[in-house]
Amino acid sequence: MDCEMLEWINVVPPNQRNRDPPADTIAIVADATGRSGAIRIFEAGSNEFLGGVGTEYAGYVIVPWNSRWYYSCVGTLRVAYMVKKRV
Repeated sequence: MDCEMLEWINVVPPNQRNRDPPADTIAIVADATGRSGAIRIFEAGSNEFLGGVGTEYAGYVIVPWNSRWYYSCVGTLRVAYMVKKRV
């Protein structure tokens, strides 16, 4: 699948729910190379915690994305959205 170029964003301020990637997002990439920060992923309808990515991964982590999810961050973390290429 073709994707648009990745554009990294610094997720600040942390702990806000309003982290909904664009509708055509197929994955998010978390930069867990730093020493602080984590992403927590939730089901939008129920606010159920589904999992997360943090510095224990010590690298770049690709998370296949579902449009019914949202995420929040703890600490400072860079994130990029893998978005389906528009034709």
